[in-house]
Amino acid sequence: MLRQPKSSLRPRITDDSNGPTDDNRRREYAYRQTLSTFLNLDNRMLWDASYKKRRCVIFVLLVKLLTSADGFAVPIIATKCQASSTLTSLRIKYADDNADAEKLLAKARAIRDSIPTDLSSSERGSSTINNNMFSGRPSEFALPSDLSIPGHNYRLQVDIGRESGTWMDPRWGASGRRIAFTVDVSFPIPMDIGGPVPSDQVSLASDEISNGLMKSVTTKSNLVSPVYRMNCASYARLKGGFDKMTIHNGGYCIESSPSATRSSTLRFCLSVEGTNSNDASYGDVSIPKGNLFFALPYFGIQTGGSSNGNAMVLSTKEGTVTVKQMGWHTGWWREESRILGIFRAVSLDKSR
Repeated sequence: MLRQPKSSLRPRITDDSNGPTDDNRRREYAYRQTLSTFLNLDNRMLWDASYKKRRCVIFVLLVKLLTSADGFAVPIIATKCQASSTLTSLRIKYADDNADAEKLLAKARAIRDSIPTDLSSSERGSSTINNNMFSGRPSEFALPSDLSIPGHNYRLQVDIGRESGTWMDPRWGASGRRIAFTVDVSFPIPMDIGGPVPSDQVSLASDEISNGLMKSVTTKSNLVSPVYRMNCASYARLKGGFDKMTIHNGGYCIESSPSATRSSTLRFCLSVEGTNSNDASYGDVSIPKGNLFFALPYFGIQTGGSSNGNAMVLSTKEGTVTVKQMGWHTGWWREESRILGIFRAVSLDKSR
């Protein structure tokens, strides 16, 4: 068989710039140009192939193009299917959770219904008696309710710990830990120092407290009142009421300055049981057993300053808490006054 030369397969174009010379060749030229542009093929490939081969090539390319388009659609379809299955699983899980919740609710109702709601008369009576006894019992941290002599009530907010310049043992409170406690006290002010209570109705403090307060007077020329007995709560409240410290008794005196420009000083003492030095919860700080001495500026009695009619006017600033201990800090062995901490005195009406 004679083979036709390749040149005979090419269309005869008279002028490449102007295109084919007749209409058939012009349409065929436009058709091939469109295919070559759309399919990104070499124009010579279409010109060199026969008509049937061109049809096969076009068919294969179209199938390939459609296959690639479907390939792009596959992930979308898979994503939609996956989302649908996820939503279905969530709905099933939500239904299971609701069923479990309904079962638990039914069990709770059954337990609640099984509890008896009516108490017997004996049980009701015993609970009432216990509640009345508890509510009627005075707090051990409060002042006695049967005070025969009215006084000026204060709550002492005490903060025990190492202070700058103290002569306490160097190991005491070295860690910086502190002990905070509150105690309620009452000062019955007699008439001889400007109070409303007759002087013969106010008891004097014990000799131990009187001697200790007299030693704390700073200036001999100052006028010092007798040391009167002060009322105080039975216990001091430590750790917010989770611990307590016994308060035995107390006394106070007023030190007046002869100078009109200087204020007087309220000095008082509390005899306490102290804290256990072996208690690890307080660390290296403790309250020693014995007398604690307090001092605060005193400005007299103010008329109409409280609900009782009169009120003591004390400084709202911090005062010092001291303790008497033996030592060599003054040059010889003697009883020293050592700073134990600080305190504030707040009116009991305002602290509640």
